[in-house]
Amino acid sequence: LGLAAPVILSLALIRFSKFLIIFYIMTVFCIIFTYAKSAWIGYSVGVITFSFFAVAFLTHGKKETIRKIMFGMSLAVFAAMVIGVTFVTMERIDSVRFRTVTWLGTWEMFNRSPHPDSFLYERSPLKWKSSIRKAIHPLIGTGIGSFKATYPASRRPEIIQLEGRSNTESDHPENEFLEVLYDEGIIGFGFFILMGITFILAAVKRLKTVPPQSKFVIHGLIGFSSGIISQLAHNTMCVSMRFVSSGVVFWFALGMIGVLSLPQIPKPKVEPVSQKPKFMSAIQIAVIIACLYFLNYFYGFFLADKFHNIAIFHSKRGEWSAALENYRTVIKYNPDYVMTHYFMGNVYNDRWAAGDPERVIEKYNDVLKIAPNYVQIFMQMGTVHSKMGRWEDAIADYRKYQRLDPVFERTYPSLGMAYAQLGKWKEAESTFKRYIARNDWYYYYSWLTTKNMEGYNNSVRTNILKPDAWLGLGNIYHAQKKIFAAETMYKKILKDIDPNNAEALRNLAVLYEKTGRPDRAQNILNRIIKNNPAVPPRRPQ
Repeated sequence: LGLAAPVILSLALIRFSKFLIIFYIMTVFCIIFTYAKSAWIGYSVGVITFSFFAVAFLTHGKKETIRKIMFGMSLAVFAAMVIGVTFVTMERIDSVRFRTVTWLGTWEMFNRSPHPDSFLYERSPLKWKSSIRKAIHPLIGTGIGSFKATYPASRRPEIIQLEGRSNTESDHPENEFLEVLYDEGIIGFGFFILMGITFILAAVKRLKTVPPQSKFVIHGLIGFSSGIISQLAHNTMCVSMRFVSSGVVFWFALGMIGVLSLPQIPKPKVEPVSQKPKFMSAIQIAVIIACLYFLNYFYGFFLADKFHNIAIFHSKRGEWSAALENYRTVIKYNPDYVMTHYFMGNVYNDRWAAGDPERVIEKYNDVLKIAPNYVQIFMQMGTVHSKMGRWEDAIADYRKYQRLDPVFERTYPSLGMAYAQLGKWKEAESTFKRYIARNDWYYYYSWLTTKNMEGYNNSVRTNILKPDAWLGLGNIYHAQKKIFAAETMYKKILKDIDPNNAEALRNLAVLYEKTGRPDRAQNILNRIIKNNPAVPPRRPQ
């Protein structure tokens, strides 16, 4: 919309088209009600740029009047943008925090080389372990499309807190220039900037020489040039150019600037056509074949998306065979569709038939080959290894995932119980203590960002003061025969969290029985029977 607005306005002024004026007003209306600060900033930059072009190239007899009108319009739009952005920022400060932390994490990635186990380590013509490759890394970057695969290792915990998701959301740095610089290095970034400057300068040069009667050329160049600058300003705070809806318009605008910047060449007199060299026909045929090949190849990406969504539909219905069949079709059309490999592993994990454990690990390893830090891949692998009883492997997976995502709650009890299965009580105890500390930090940070005391108190009651962490720590103490510490944990649950927690009551009753306090054990058993007669006491696990 930010790119289209200057184009619509410029074309509307050719003959003062009422239709295009209404269309422009509707476009501005849509931009305003996106409530997107980056869109507002991009639009205001487009208006200011359009004003400069209009004063320079659209004013002939009334230059001073037009200059004042354009200056006033630019000032009004800029002031409205500043007020609007300030107001929305105060209402939604999280979006500013999100971008700030994302940019900091991205900046830290520039001087890092991929891990030797990463697929990026071998994808360059020059090996990463080569001193030459390391030296020229800032110049040539990590590789086109590599940001998405490597970013999860640098995603800061604050991002996970702000998004409310664990390592599953943002795949871009919310700044097109930063992503180009990371992926393509200084050389690629230089070409990107040079491309924009070249097209804008070509438009300016053409505007200086185009005759006044060529109104469509003049207005087209002004509109598309203003739109390009607006889009680039917008993309300092997002990466919408990478998506079809905005990307197609951006490249179309560049193409229109290129076409309109060409000088008008009079048609030459018709002369007899000389015979073309034979090799020209061969080249034309080769180009046609190449175009058809790539058309079919990229059409396969569309088909892959279609079958991927069909597979998800079957997965949600528990129709595992149909889901797997469609996922295999996706991989046929797009072998590097990482989400499909991941979801196939999840299907095997959910189905868990004969041979599925090995298939799960195989598919998750396929994911790691494409994206070494993909979403919750290590958490999933840890869960599978736990189900298989491969506790050492599970511990290694859980620890890898905690390095990527120290916020995700479920990792802590899973890791703690994996340690307990191997009798590593100190490590298990430490993990559950970190689990409790994690909950304290997580929800205190929520209060710092929202200043909502009522919401914070509710979070404390439902998330910090919940029995899982304390119960797990109590069980670890009990297994180590730290009777007093275990008793303290169980009592804390009953006193501060849930006075009728069945698991804490059962474990406390067993503890009293084993330590020669039968009267207290019987009192606890009576409470259990009163609360739920069908649940017998048992030893804590």
